[in-house]
Amino acid sequence: MNTKIKFRIWDIEYKDWVKDDCVVIDATGRILTYRTRGAIGRWIQDKNKDFVVQQFINMKDKNEKDIYEGDIVKIGRRKEVVEWSDWRTGFMPFVDWDEYERGGLNWDAEKCEVIGNIFENS
Repeated sequence: MNTKIKFRIWDIEYKDWVKDDCVVIDATGRILTYRTRGAIGRWIQDKNKDFVVQQFINMKDKNEKDIYEGDIVKIGRRKEVVEWSDWRTGFMPFVDWDEYERGGLNWDAEKCEVIGNIFENS
């Protein structure tokens, strides 16, 4: 299995995704972005509180779309948000775990469908 480590970054101020080629995360975790105004652009150092970094969970949905932390997925008739689970030590849809354990919900990434994310579809 090939594990891909990649992220996407939501800019809280601009309410938009930061383009992949416009961001650098330095060794201390600071985020630098390239912002443009008209034809002039510049690199600026932003406070991390202006951004939300979300990780690719190394799975694709039934349409071969990458699944990220914070995505909203459709599983059967249910809609769930993908979040980190300490209990499962991995990314999972946020569910009623009692129901999950009774077999009421099957988390199979290849059968689910990404239908949005917590920023653009909340």
